[in-house]
Amino acid sequence: FIKAEDSPDVATTLQQLPQDFQAKVTLWDESHSAASVIGLIAEDKDNRPQDDYSTLQDRQMTAMARAKEECVRMGIDWLIHIDDDELLYTPQQRKIGDLLAAMPSQFNQAYLPNVEAVYESAKVKSCFMET
Repeated sequence: FIKAEDSPDVATTLQQLPQDFQAKVTLWDESHSAASVIGLIAEDKDNRPQDDYSTLQDRQMTAMARAKEECVRMGIDWLIHIDDDELLYTPQQRKIGDLLAAMPSQFNQAYLPNVEAVYESAKVKSCFMET
């Protein structure tokens, strides 16, 4: 599930992925209640969301609640919230899905620490490799 703001090229970029990858991505726009394979959540230029911490947190919580409902409906066991400037890294170089599948069934959540990119300028081409 993807909620994109200020990302006008997201839909175009996703459409360039192979069809089997596109089928794994759910984007939805606010005018549709049902999930669709290709759609987009974004505010238009006249109704652009404020980029401050509290409204960002509210928007993220709303998106997560909606994604959680969709996961239940679709039978998806695990949902991970990650921002585009974060990297989910497993030192054992195992797939996240394999790690979650190995979780004992009595647990319904897992803590996965993330690494957030911090870089000095927009000139950085690969923020996770250069920082």
